[in-house]
Amino acid sequence: MMVMDWTDMASELVSVKDVTQDPNPPTHLITCPFCQSAVGYETLASNPRDLGGSRRLTNLLIKCLNCGNVLLGTFEGTYYENFGTYRWRYAYHPSGKRSVFASHPSWPAHITRYFEQAVTALESKSWDSVLMMSRSTVQAVARENGAQGSNLKQEIDDLGSKGLLVKSMIDWSHHIRSIANESAHPRAGDPVPTESEAREIVRFMHFMLESLYTIPATAPAQS
Repeated sequence: MMVMDWTDMASELVSVKDVTQDPNPPTHLITCPFCQSAVGYETLASNPRDLGGSRRLTNLLIKCLNCGNVLLGTFEGTYYENFGTYRWRYAYHPSGKRSVFASHPSWPAHITRYFEQAVTALESKSWDSVLMMSRSTVQAVARENGAQGSNLKQEIDDLGSKGLLVKSMIDWSHHIRSIANESAHPRAGDPVPTESEAREIVRFMHFMLESLYTIPATAPAQS
């Protein structure tokens, strides 16, 4: 496995047109590769050093305030005394788009397949596909856990009767079933799925799979 360190990142610094009067590294320039937000970062560690003249290099460990994931950043600031401003070059890692909805080895393979297709659809902004693959995930979970019924509605209710899903999770599962049916059988005038709705559905799916499979598989043994 390749490990990225600050020495590697120094060669990847990119220039930005933005200049600031603030001597602190402009972490607001970074869009989080995990959640694609730019709400801000908490600095966990900082290691500034002078490069001579008016240049300073600062290595940072920062945590996204939205999703909590951690990034490694390098900022090189050059101070222009005549203007009282800093011009910045920066690099960060990981720099590619990452998903916060990672699957776990404890999940059954066919359930993971459906869920990961829902995540891929989310990342490609295919909202209808998110709904349909999430519906497939719900049904795969129901059947994996022996749910009985002639349709998905009955299978979801059967999971609830067995105590495998709490009421709020049952309600979410029915919500997914209902709106996915609209995408699978479209009619003029049907509501158009939104990014926010699709993301919340995937977030719920991830939580459900973590609850059903990841937590039991990783829970410490009782003494």
